[in-house]
Amino acid sequence: MAKAGFPKGVKGGGSVLALLALTVLTASCGTRVDRAAATATAIPAGSGSVGASVGYPLPSDRGATVGATPAALPSTPASSGSAAAVTPVAGSAAANPSRAASPSRPTASGQTSTAGAPAAASKDAAHGTPVAGGVGDQAAPGIGQPTDDGKKSPVVVATMCNCSGPASSAAFPIVQGGQLWVKAINARGGLNGHPVRQILYDDGGDPARNRAQVQDAVERQHAIAFFVEAAPLSAKGTIPYIESKGIPVVGTSLSDAWDYESPMYFPQASADRPMIYGSVAGAAQQLVPAGKTKLAVAYCAEAEQCAWLEKAAAEYAPKLGFQVVYDSPVSFAQPDYTASCLAARNAGAQVVAVFADTNSVSRYATSCARQGFRPAFFVAAPTLADRFKDDPNIDSFASGVNVFPFFQSGTPATDEYREALRLQGGGKIPAGVGTATGWVAGKLLEKAGAGMPEPPTTAAILKGLWSLQNDDLGGITHALTFAQGKTAPRVACWFNVATKGGAWISPDGFQRHCAAGLVN
Repeated sequence: MAKAGFPKGVKGGGSVLALLALTVLTASCGTRVDRAAATATAIPAGSGSVGASVGYPLPSDRGATVGATPAALPSTPASSGSAAAVTPVAGSAAANPSRAASPSRPTASGQTSTAGAPAAASKDAAHGTPVAGGVGDQAAPGIGQPTDDGKKSPVVVATMCNCSGPASSAAFPIVQGGQLWVKAINARGGLNGHPVRQILYDDGGDPARNRAQVQDAVERQHAIAFFVEAAPLSAKGTIPYIESKGIPVVGTSLSDAWDYESPMYFPQASADRPMIYGSVAGAAQQLVPAGKTKLAVAYCAEAEQCAWLEKAAAEYAPKLGFQVVYDSPVSFAQPDYTASCLAARNAGAQVVAVFADTNSVSRYATSCARQGFRPAFFVAAPTLADRFKDDPNIDSFASGVNVFPFFQSGTPATDEYREALRLQGGGKIPAGVGTATGWVAGKLLEKAGAGMPEPPTTAAILKGLWSLQNDDLGGITHALTFAQGKTAPRVACWFNVATKGGAWISPDGFQRHCAAGLVN
C-alpha cells in the first residue's frame, strides 16, 4: 500500500534495487588486473598506468594513479593464490588470443559451440611478466578444469569496467563491492567449495578494447561468467559475442537499456529507466509533501547517458508531483557551476537533480552555496556517495536507491554486508550505493552458483539463475525472477534515503517501494 502523502502510482512493498548510469567519457589506456581475489587486490589506475595494493585501493579522485608502478608489481601468477599478477593489455594478448581447437560446450540454448584455447601463458611486452593462464590451458570456454591435487578448481569470472578517468567515481565503487563479496565468499570456503577467481579488466571506456578484453576473458582466461559489468560506455557492441558464447553477465551497473534487452544479462536490481524512476520517485515521496515541487535538472553534456537520464527524469517528474522549471546541460570538466546555479535559482527551483559524476555533484552544491542558494538535492542512485551527508554545502538530500540502503543493519543480509566491510574491507572500502550494488551482484552469483559442480561450468550458473523465482536475496533487492531464453523483467523498486544532522536516515523504516505498473 502507498504511504499517505505519496504521489499516485507508487506503492510500498516489492523489492530493493541497485545502481546508476555512469556518465563520463574516459581516455586512458585499458589494463587487465588478474589476481587471486582472496589475497592482494590489484586495480587499474588512470592515465594508462597500473596500480596495485594489498586490500582495496581507494584513489582520492578515482582517476589518479595509485599504488606501485608496473615495474614494482609482483610477478607470481594470480592463479597460484599467493600474489596478484598485473599486466597491461595493450592489445597483443587480448586482441590476438590463440585460435587452437577446443572441445565443444553447451550454450544457453542447448546448442554447442567451439572457441580457441589459449597458449599456456603470454608475456607482458613491457616487463616479461608471465600472465596466469586461467583454470587450465585445455579447458574450453565456459568449462573449468579439475586440479591435480584433489582440491576443487576455481570459479573464474571476469569483471569489465570503465575504471579509468572521471567515470571511475561511479564505476569503481561498484567494482569494489564485487571484490568485497569475492573476498567474503572465499573466506567462507568459496562457491560450494570452489574458490572464486576474479579477473578485472579496465577498458578505459573504449568499445574496441572492451571487445578484445571480453574475448580474452572467454577464450584465454576461460571465464565461465561475467560478474559486475560496470562498462556502460563501452560494452554495448560486445553483446552479440557474449550471446554467441552463451556466457551470462551476472550483475551490472544498472544503467543501460541492454540490461533488459539481452537474455544473457541478469541485472541484480532495477536498471535503465526503472532505476531512474525510483530515484525520482524516492525524492518526490519525501519532498513533494513538504511543498518542494519546483525541480531543476543539470546533466553532463559529454555523455549520452546523462541526456538519457535527463529525458527520463523530465518525463517522470510531473507524474510524481514535480514541476520542471529549469533544465540544462553542464560539463563535468567545469571547476565551477555558478551560472547554472543562478539560472536554477532565478527559475524558482527548490530541488536540484544533478546527473553527472559524483565529484560534479559536490562541485555543483559548492557553487550554489556560494550564491546563497541551498536547494534540496537528489541524484541517480549509483552516484549517491556516503560523503554527501558530510558536505556542508548540501543542507538537504533526499532520493530513492535501487538496492538496500548501505547504512542499514538489523537483518541477516544487511548485517552480513556490514561484517564483510569490517573483516574483508579493512576500512578501505567506501560506503555508498555503488559498493552495495556490487555486493548485491555477488549475492546473486552466490545464489546461482550454490550447487556448483566439479569442474565449474557456465551451464551450472545459468541453471541457477533460471531457477530464481521472486527471490529478493534476503531483502537487499527486488524480487528477482529469470527464465531461460527470456530477458529480465522490468521492475521499478527503490528505498527512500535522506540526510539529517550529518547522518543517513531511512524516513520510512527501510520500506521497499515499487511502481504500481510497468515502467518502460
